[in-house]
Amino acid sequence: MRKPLIAVAAAGLFLFMWGGITQMFPWGPSAAHVITTESSPDLGAFHLRTPVIEAPGSLGTAAFDETFSGRLGLLFTDNTVSWISSMPIAYYDGAAYLTRQAVTQFVVATLIVVLLVLLAPLGRKRSLSVITLSAVSGSVATYGVLSNWWGLAPAYAVGESANLIVGWMIAAIAASFILSRNQGGKLADTVHE
Repeated sequence: MRKPLIAVAAAGLFLFMWGGITQMFPWGPSAAHVITTESSPDLGAFHLRTPVIEAPGSLGTAAFDETFSGRLGLLFTDNTVSWISSMPIAYYDGAAYLTRQAVTQFVVATLIVVLLVLLAPLGRKRSLSVITLSAVSGSVATYGVLSNWWGLAPAYAVGESANLIVGWMIAAIAASFILSRNQGGKLADTVHE
């Protein structure tokens, strides 16, 4: 039972680190168009690029916050439709945000290790192939659908899809090596050929 737990820890750590690294890629948050409507904005962690400063009240108002905060919404203008996922700024508190991200990545790592254990009779190559197909399926199901519904920028959707697939593969490869390591000359209970 110890090896699967170590594999989950390693895969989760790789996923968490990969998620942080990919934030710096050109299709990640650094590519976001940042707009503020506050007269003296304190963007903190959101200060990824120089923001476009609009006059106070021109886009964001108390009514906007009341209408959209904590909800998924649609904003229509004469020329555009915007999907809005709006949360209070406090939601993005650094420690809470990183904790939620770590928990999410460790849940994914656990599922990857469960797949590796269940697929062990197929051998390492086939097990990793199934996980790769699962990552591609998850990516298309997520970013393909969001591209259709939300109109995600193609560079973002393709980039984030690549991030997901590569991240899952790094985690799966690391976990598969841990699960298949020899212990005292004997293979572990979970064997990958």
